[in-house]
Amino acid sequence: MAARYQIRTMRRDELNFAMDLAAREGWNPGLHDAASFYAADPGGFLISLLDDVPIGCISAVRYGDGFGFLGFYIVVPEHRGRGYGAIRRCREGWKIGPLFADHRGIAEPLLLALCHGIADDEPVYLDVPEVNTEAVRLAADLGMHEVFGTARMYRRDPPEIATDRIFGVTSFELG
Repeated sequence: MAARYQIRTMRRDELNFAMDLAAREGWNPGLHDAASFYAADPGGFLISLLDDVPIGCISAVRYGDGFGFLGFYIVVPEHRGRGYGAIRRCREGWKIGPLFADHRGIAEPLLLALCHGIADDEPVYLDVPEVNTEAVRLAADLGMHEVFGTARMYRRDPPEIATDRIFGVTSFELG
């Protein structure tokens, strides 16, 4: 049976997990910071769980309508570098994205696990960056075909990102 991965909003008691992770990374959080952090934006702290065991966290805290801060992006060391993927229901079928992995040997079983349990007649979409030829091959080997193409354009030099590790973008709306 495939492991069950989920991301959800933290409860207040779970913020201690994030504080402990930060301390282990050497960030030296204050002894009583958790309560005031949580009070700033109770919906701004997310936790990732694998089979109901916390393995990572991130904060996206809102300060009014004009400012936000992203922090606490930490994964427990034994789960780093393994790959990450998410699947979500869309207006038509399902979309996988992001799908990040160091290589196809990680991406393929992750992609298959994400699709586990989806009915055969339900469409599954994966937006693959064309520059990652291994990702394109993987999609083709799994019987996927191109529905439409897009181009990523830059005014200046493109950012330095490891496109060989992007097997599926999050979305066309966000990148």
